[in-house]
Amino acid sequence: MGVPVVTLRGERYAARVGAGLLGQAGLPNLIAGSAEDYVAIASPLAADPVRLASLRSSLRQRLMTSPLCDGAGFARNMEAAYRKMWQCWCAAPE
Repeated sequence: MGVPVVTLRGERYAARVGAGLLGQAGLPNLIAGSAEDYVAIASPLAADPVRLASLRSSLRQRLMTSPLCDGAGFARNMEAAYRKMWQCWCAAPE
């Protein structure tokens, strides 16, 4: 935490993890869809120390308040999914 990362969204799971994390952290502007996009995002960021410092100082808080670190919210959503699956199973004809 604390280091801004630009990611290139790919076709496989491993190539999409960074995009998922950045999206949930509210940083979709750091997700590139192509190599050209990656350069267009990373170059200006690397050349802007003020923006880098701002990102560095906000990353930890941004992540901590994101859905990625909301254990209680995750548990509520998981419970609701289990409840819905149970209701569907109970309502299904035998």
